[in-house]
Amino acid sequence: MLQRLGYPDLEAVRAEGITKGVAEERAEGRAEGRAEGQVSGRVAILSEQLTSKFGALSTEVVTQIENGSLEELQRWGRKLLVAISLDEVFSEIK
Repeated sequence: MLQRLGYPDLEAVRAEGITKGVAEERAEGRAEGRAEGQVSGRVAILSEQLTSKFGALSTEVVTQIENGSLEELQRWGRKLLVAISLDEVFSEIK
């Protein structure tokens, strides 16, 4: 049966499975790394922009930014453009 599927033996099936598994794990790891890099880049930029506009950030604000999701970081970055206070940036009123 293995020969009909193009495999000489069970070891060939196992080797192909391992190879595919490793490739999938690497691809998944790269995707996770890119996502984490995107978030950390946005954290750095948002922190820099907020500091430039409003002055030194409290530990609480820094923690909030560092724990923010990508969507939150994007929203806060947009709100920063028109906000006149730090509270406006983080308010949830749309």
